[in-house]
Amino acid sequence: MENGNKRDEKIIFYADLPSIEYLNLLKEYDASNIGFVFNKGSMLCHLSVLLRERGIPAIINSSLGG
Repeated sequence: MENGNKRDEKIIFYADLPSIEYLNLLKEYDASNIGFVFNKGSMLCHLSVLLRERGIPAIINSSLGG
């Protein structure tokens, strides 16, 4: 379903590293419906800062990676 221009589904994205390439996802999904899990990364990377500013949950969990 669509809510305005934002996707309405709840989803968690898993990626090896945070990347600014995921910025488009922030435009597609409502902040209350998405979250991120990264295998490795930094709290100070650009995407991490944007996620914090928008209240989007994100964690780094190296135990999930191969």
